[in-house]
Amino acid sequence: MSLRQRGFTLIEIMVVLVILGVFTTLVLIYVGRAADQRISSASNEVKHWLEQVHSSAMLQGALLGVRIDGPNLRVVRYQQYQWYVAQFAPYVLPEHFRFEWPTEIREQLAADTTENSLPSLVFYPSGILEPEGEVSVTGDGLTVKVQWDGTGKIQLIHGAKP
Repeated sequence: MSLRQRGFTLIEIMVVLVILGVFTTLVLIYVGRAADQRISSASNEVKHWLEQVHSSAMLQGALLGVRIDGPNLRVVRYQQYQWYVAQFAPYVLPEHFRFEWPTEIREQLAADTTENSLPSLVFYPSGILEPEGEVSVTGDGLTVKVQWDGTGKIQLIHGAKP
């Protein structure tokens, strides 16, 4: 009479559970890093785009502004006592991310809905950037702030609270 084995031994079950645990841990680490990379990438893009607008204002000797249009940032140019949309590629925030603007900029956006509205940021040919401030780029439960001062220095602040 031969005995037939039915089912799995305790050792076999334990080995499978350990393998599944290791695999799950690796997946969770990868997903967490991917979210960090996406938010860092989006905020870096905003920083570099603002730096390009700043450089363009100084190189062209022009008064440039940034107008906020929902998830988009558009460059406007001041000439003949009016702001006009400039020939500069707008910045489009990636899907699933959003800007969180300071209260004074949010109030300005709510009050000024005309097509020829004033820009929220102004870049002077001398290198000055007004007003000093910051914007938070939020997505995937994470936030990174892009901050600038009057001299045109633009920097990222990681680990910002949402």
